[in-house]
Amino acid sequence: FFSTISATPRLTILALPVSGSGSSISVMEVVIDVTESGVVRLKDNELMAQIEKMVAIGQLAAGVAHELNTPLGTISIISNELNRAFDSIAVKDTAREAIEEYLTDMRGEVARCRAIIKDLLDFSKRGISNFVETDINALITKTIDFVNKGSIRHDTKISKILDSALPIIMTDPDRFRQVLFNVIKNAVDALENKADGRIEITTNVEGCFVGIIVGDNGPGIAGDDLKRVFEPFFTTKPVGKGTGLGLSVSYGIMRDIKGDIRLDSKVGCGTTVALLLPKQA
Repeated sequence: FFSTISATPRLTILALPVSGSGSSISVMEVVIDVTESGVVRLKDNELMAQIEKMVAIGQLAAGVAHELNTPLGTISIISNELNRAFDSIAVKDTAREAIEEYLTDMRGEVARCRAIIKDLLDFSKRGISNFVETDINALITKTIDFVNKGSIRHDTKISKILDSALPIIMTDPDRFRQVLFNVIKNAVDALENKADGRIEITTNVEGCFVGIIVGDNGPGIAGDDLKRVFEPFFTTKPVGKGTGLGLSVSYGIMRDIKGDIRLDSKVGCGTTVALLLPKQA
């Protein structure tokens, strides 16, 4: 382990090695602009502790992916083979149907484990973005259609008010869709126990940015929790309902594609998430 801290009147730079299998393979560098930022600076030991956590997550993610992907793949293959074996049997009974249901559940849990591993990997490293001309309104419509086909409650309504004058922009549509889906899914989860759940998605132009606003009329987020929503592994969802990585990953993606994500919430009044993308990449 080593660390270097250098400071100028404008910047503070911290660098740490990211180790793989016992040898340093890359260096993670954090550059903090402290000039006229109005940001409360952390003590050196607090900041270093946070950076060490980031390095640890990177190492954990690499280990988890290597150690778990292989056995998960084997489990998936076995469940598929058992399903094929059952399909070849003409006779159906209650026991067989129960086993087939268990196998389906097994594949679903394998997929969930793989999604968690992917979230860890996405969080621990910057992704490669592919910027192309993107119709944001069309992408939003497709994402809403996809969400509606999923497990959304029938009494939760998703509406949209899309600015027809929204320009075509250069961004990574696949990565942005991942962020948008995660934000909408969070809103759907927040409305799970609400009879008249509503989610409204609007688009507009805000200066040099295209804004995508996702608002819900859910329970909202308490002030202390609101300060932590972008922290890795922090979640307000019940145990088993979320990993606490969704917004952390989304934040990293938005930074990668030169955008920003802002969140506002009030207990009892719902939550609003603003996704900002530059009109010009």
